[in-house]
Amino acid sequence: MGGVHMFLPTLLLSAALSIFALGQAGAALTFQGQVVCGTDQWLKEDRRLVPYGDMFDRAAAASCVAKGEPPLLAVMDAQGRSSFYVLEGGVFKLPERGWLPYVGDAVQVTGAVTTQGGTRHFRVDTLRVVMPAIADSEPRWEIVVEDPELTLKDLTRVRRQLSDYRGRIVVLNFFATYCVPCRKELPQLTAIQREYADRGVQVITVSADDVEDGAKVRRFVRETRLDLPVWLGATEADMARFGLRLTLPDTVIIGRDGRVAWRVEGAFDPAELRRQIDAQSRAELIPRASSIQALDFLK
Repeated sequence: MGGVHMFLPTLLLSAALSIFALGQAGAALTFQGQVVCGTDQWLKEDRRLVPYGDMFDRAAAASCVAKGEPPLLAVMDAQGRSSFYVLEGGVFKLPERGWLPYVGDAVQVTGAVTTQGGTRHFRVDTLRVVMPAIADSEPRWEIVVEDPELTLKDLTRVRRQLSDYRGRIVVLNFFATYCVPCRKELPQLTAIQREYADRGVQVITVSADDVEDGAKVRRFVRETRLDLPVWLGATEADMARFGLRLTLPDTVIIGRDGRVAWRVEGAFDPAELRRQIDAQSRAELIPRASSIQALDFLK
């Protein structure tokens, strides 16, 4: 990211975040800031120059939440000094995924500040998104190659690669142990594999967790009763080859020719996934039917 695309949001965010503690004594406080998880990711850059909230920041925040760290409100003054408040739900009701959908958003919140064990907390009564996260306005990745390769290790540390499955329809599902929607949809993939195995379909699950987190992934596999191949260590560069951002979950269908036939960012609709697999199967039969008709014509 560079040039005007980075500079303009930075100016806007600096203006939005420089206003804070708007409330008066005895009244509900109003703060403006950004939702983050963990101070390390925020403090690694000068946020007056490098805006927070791209897809990598969101991925780091998801991992942070999975480790049990509390989401924070980062409030920056005009001099670039940052203050952090542990976010708590008050009158404001959190969505199912908690604070994660707001990571990177510039928000205005009202509520009350308390101090617990030397840590400042902000109990949120109202929340308004002042500016969506950069990740929401970033352009979608373009597919780098028509027949992308993917080479990773499985849970037994054996090297696997996508090209070994050339000639089959492959459903690639990218997940992570910290991804709540992933946990819900993975059992449906096991059912799809059983349903389509005799039609040359192979479902492969690919974890964005680090290879070193194999024990955590194995525990996750047991908990979700996942009965599918599991590959480890997918990176944002790996996903970009398939035209994906690091949103998770993501699902891609690879045709028998090794090319991307369909993809969806976010949780898939099981009925739609089945329709796409069926359509891919039918599409690959058309050239054979055409050849037969041509031969009949020549007789």
